[in-house]
Parts: sequence; C-alpha cells; structure tokens
Amino acid sequence: MVRRPRTRSEWIEIPELIGKGKVTLAGIQGQLFENRNLMARHILPDLLAGCKALATPSTDVRDGCAALQTFVTGGMRNDADAKGAHLFREFWRTASQIPGVYREPFDKARPVDTPTGLKLADAATATKVWDALGAAVKKVRDAGFALDAPLGQVQRAVFTDADIPLHGGDEIEGVLNNLGDRGRPGITKRGIRIDYGSSYVQTVTFDDRGPVAQAMLTFGQSTNPASPHATDQLRLFANKQWPTLPFHADDVARQRIGEPLVLKR
Repeated sequence: MVRRPRTRSEWIEIPELIGKGKVTLAGIQGQLFENRNLMARHILPDLLAGCKALATPSTDVRDGCAALQTFVTGGMRNDADAKGAHLFREFWRTASQIPGVYREPFDKARPVDTPTGLKLADAATATKVWDALGAAVKKVRDAGFALDAPLGQVQRAVFTDADIPLHGGDEIEGVLNNLGDRGRPGITKRGIRIDYGSSYVQTVTFDDRGPVAQAMLTFGQSTNPASPHATDQLRLFANKQWPTLPFHADDVARQRIGEPLVLKR
C-alpha cells in the first residue's frame, strides 16, 4: 500500500501536521486541501533539468517544458488556479507506465522516499519520457486547452456542465484530495471530467455539547440535475468551504428542509 503515491503523501503530510503542534479542525482541513502533488515534486526537477540539456527539442517538448516550469513555479499544488497541472497529469499517466522510468526505484528500506526521479541518463528511457511529454502536449492542445490553463478551467464534474472549477488530483499524482476520471480517463474537449474521489469529506472534533462535524457530500445530495441540491455542495467543495452539520435536536429542526418522512409497519 505504501507504494501508492497517495499513501506516500499520507506518510509525509500527517507527521508534518502533527509536528506543527496541537491538531485543530482548521489545520486538518487546510492540510487536506493543500493539494500537494507528490509525484510532481519527485519527477519534475529531473525532467526540467533534462529539458535544459536537450540540444534540439521538438516544438511540443519545448512548449511542454515551459508549461511544466510554470507548474513548478506555482508550487506544484493542484489548486483550481494551478497552471500546467493538467499537462503534468496527462504526461504522468503515460510516463509512469514506462518500465524502469525511475532514477531510484522502490527501496523497501526507504518506502516513503522512493521511487523518485527520472532515469534520463538511459537513452532508451529518455526517448520514451520525451515521447510521453510530446504526446501529452498534443493531447491537451487537441482537446482545445492551453498548456498553461488553470486546472479549474479543465477539471470539472462529469455530471454537470455548471461552471464549477475543481481542485484536487489523481491517485497517480499522490494528492491527498483525490479526484479522478476512472470512467473515461484522459483529457477530452470537455476537459478532465471527474467521476470519483473525495466524495464525502468530513472532519470531527468535540466541544462541551458533543460532536462538532464539518462536512460536505461533494457530488451532491440529489441525482436530479435540475435540483439545487445536485451541485450546492460541489460549490462548497470548490470554494473550500466546510459547513457545520446539525447534530443536536434543535439544530436538526432548525435546518430541516421539508416535512419528515415517517415510515410505519
């Protein structure tokens, strides 16, 4: 399990959170929605160094390098305003499957730190890496998006065409806030259409009265696209807003929508 990029992120980010002192609700929420891209941090330094060393890169590779440099400069976080994040994902979908692609393969003695880097010193591997980057550039452009477009312009929920830009990243990227497109993976003219991940997000603490839960049902409480409850919580997620759920009887009564449904035998 630790070899999964997202699991590695947990092993890194949870100790960091604890190391900051008392763990608070706001601290947990902030850590989850920091949207750090672990694999970009492990891969892009080598890739960009290789970009500079290329004598005659193709136009696609040159432009891809420039867009990924923008992603690095922005902090390699999969926030909605992150430029170039979608290009990294399309590149890494393919490049991560190249046999022997890592400069340092997985080492069970260093399960959090490995695998890491790109084995660009090997000519055959390097050729496949640059081919993967060129193909990703072409795929993004054929879909009609700029290489340095903000992620939120590209990444949207599959069940609505509402203008709701989404933050978060795929399992292969090692982003704690996990969003993906398992049904039809890859960017198309409709962008990257998210169909799973971070579906019910909740943090809980306690006060003198009892539980205090803040949560959202990201992909909506209604499957009726005409209902306001189909996307209202998706908008909360997109804005990184955490509503407090009613727990006590008076809170439930105050926030109730419609009449209760009573079931009798």
